[in-house]
Amino acid sequence: MDETVEGEKIEIEVNTFQLMARPYYMMDKLSLYLNLGLSYYSVDTNLEWLGKGDTTAFSYGLGFEYEITESLRFSPSVYFSEAKLPSFVLPSTSVSFDLFGDVDLMYVVLPFHYSLSDSIDITFSYILSDVDDGKLSASVDGVTGDLKLGTSVSYWLLGAAMKF
Repeated sequence: MDETVEGEKIEIEVNTFQLMARPYYMMDKLSLYLNLGLSYYSVDTNLEWLGKGDTTAFSYGLGFEYEITESLRFSPSVYFSEAKLPSFVLPSTSVSFDLFGDVDLMYVVLPFHYSLSDSIDITFSYILSDVDDGKLSASVDGVTGDLKLGTSVSYWLLGAAMKF
C-alpha cells in the first residue's frame, strides 16, 4: 500500500505465511474439512518512526471440496485469525499510536483446481482478505482516543502444485 501524506510517501508492506493442518471427511465427490494452524504476519514501512513488527496467531476455519469432473475440483473455504499488530511511539514526543492493535482477520478463498496429470495441478483462486475491528489509538499526555479501522483486499491467484 502506498500513500502520500503532506508530501511524504508512506509505503506499508504486509506479509503473511500460514501453516495449516486440514483434517477432512470424504463423502463420494464431496470432502468437508477444517483448517487449523498458525499464521505469521509481518508489517514493514519505509519510515523509521512508523516502525515494523510481526506476530504469530492461531488460525481456524472450514471448507469443502467438490469434484466437478475427474480433473476439475472446487474447494471454497473461510478461515479466521486474531492478531496483535505492532505499536509505535512518535520520536521525541509523548504521542503513542496502537496501529490496528488487536484485529480480527477473515479470509475467503474460492479456488478451482485442474489436474493436468497425476502429479501436476493448476489452481485459479479468488481471495478476499478482510480486517475488522482494527483501531488507531492515540495517547497524548495520558488522554487516549480511538478511531475504528477496517479494510478489505481481494486478489486473483494462479498457481501450480506438484505431487510427489
